[in-house]
Amino acid sequence: MGKSHTPCQGITSIDDLHNILGKWYDTHGCGTGDRSKVACNQVGVNYDELKNAYNAHYSHYHEKEIALAMCSCCKTGDISMGWNGFYDCMSNKGFQKK
Repeated sequence: MGKSHTPCQGITSIDDLHNILGKWYDTHGCGTGDRSKVACNQVGVNYDELKNAYNAHYSHYHEKEIALAMCSCCKTGDISMGWNGFYDCMSNKGFQKK
């Protein structure tokens, strides 16, 4: 994933998180064979894995809190971390999916 040593402090949004992690632009979207993997820095046309996770599961929390937790979870894993591991990490930080 790269830049895993970068501190998460100061993050106020998922966009800030992308700026710290670097952005990987998925020009194809909905890639085959990788839907079970978390790409924390993936952005693309109408697709952003972390924003989609926020909107689908965590929008009942303030985005700043979620972005900080996501940063920490992304730093402990890597691009091949499965979604279940990611959601477990978020749960361990006190954030439950809606």
